[in-house]
Amino acid sequence: MANKMRYLRGPVAEAYIAKSGTVAIEEGDMLKLNTSGQITPASVSGDSTGLIAVARGASPATDASGAKVPVNIIMFGSVFEFICGTTTAALAFGQALKITGKQTLSKKTATNIAVTGTNAVAIVAEGMAASGSTVKVMFRQTRWAAQINRRSTGTWGA
Repeated sequence: MANKMRYLRGPVAEAYIAKSGTVAIEEGDMLKLNTSGQITPASVSGDSTGLIAVARGASPATDASGAKVPVNIIMFGSVFEFICGTTTAALAFGQALKITGKQTLSKKTATNIAVTGTNAVAIVAEGMAASGSTVKVMFRQTRWAAQINRRSTGTWGA
């Protein structure tokens, strides 16, 4: 499912951000921000802390470092459709998901993602049957918005 527009509905903020190095970015890749303020594909669960956007355009590896890539900044309430790396069990609304590939999310076991949801980047936006190959998701807040809504108790919300 490479180079596929993953945005479905909801609030969106479009931007153009410079990419890091001569890496290939495909439309639909989850993107993280590095310490230089450039984007690169997020592909493992540990990339969750830098996750900020989903590519809405492609940039081949032959593009120079610093080439601008069109992205959708992740905003809570926006719904995207990604490849589901967990196809052996049904996924219910609200189930936590983690990054397992540039365009793949898999089930993250967590009792309370507000407290023990390390690396949980999204929740299931629409339930999915066990045989599903894609899942509709809403991302959790990104690194910029996280501190705005965090209470001193470590819980999330208003």
